[in-house]
Amino acid sequence: MMTIEAICRELGGSRFVLGNHITIDHGDGSFAVYAHLKEGSLNVQLGEQVEAGTVIASVGNTGNTSEPHLHFQLMDRANPSAAAGVPFQWPDAELTTSFDERFTTRKATNRVLEGIPENGQVFVSE
Repeated sequence: MMTIEAICRELGGSRFVLGNHITIDHGDGSFAVYAHLKEGSLNVQLGEQVEAGTVIASVGNTGNTSEPHLHFQLMDRANPSAAAGVPFQWPDAELTTSFDERFTTRKATNRVLEGIPENGQVFVSE
């Protein structure tokens, strides 16, 4: 199954994996991609300037995903297939000791940067 998925990713490119998505240029050399968005829910136009708090789309279940969720990543270029990830943290985010069992492997890891949630770790932000 993993081999088939890898072939589909390779042939389909990031559009297959990310589904309906938006890439935002922050103007400082960093870009954000918001993926798996609901079809027909985009609230912004190509080239439009957006500000923090702007509703850009609705969470969906498009691309290579099994259930509705938002995939967000900060990266060093606009092309998700060629970009390197950039660490980020939400302002005022507080990590909890709770984990959502649907999204966690519950395996200890030392790859998580300080202040960045582990897979499935619940955090709160205002």
